[in-house]
Amino acid sequence: MMNAHILDMTRKLSLSYEIALSIGGSLDLGEMMKRFLKTVVRKGEAYRGLVWLLDGEEPTLVSAVGS
Repeated sequence: MMNAHILDMTRKLSLSYEIALSIGGSLDLGEMMKRFLKTVVRKGEAYRGLVWLLDGEEPTLVSAVGS
């Protein structure tokens, strides 16, 4: 039981570290978003990821990736 908890916490910490690296890896916002989303999709076992920004009332798609 304790080992499962430690393993889960280690996975979460590893994901947080990889996300931080992907965010800090580029000064270009578009490139950073792509790296961030690729990391989250790959490690989060998702099929795709999207980032939308609200400008007033209109959402704008900033970046999208798929597995």
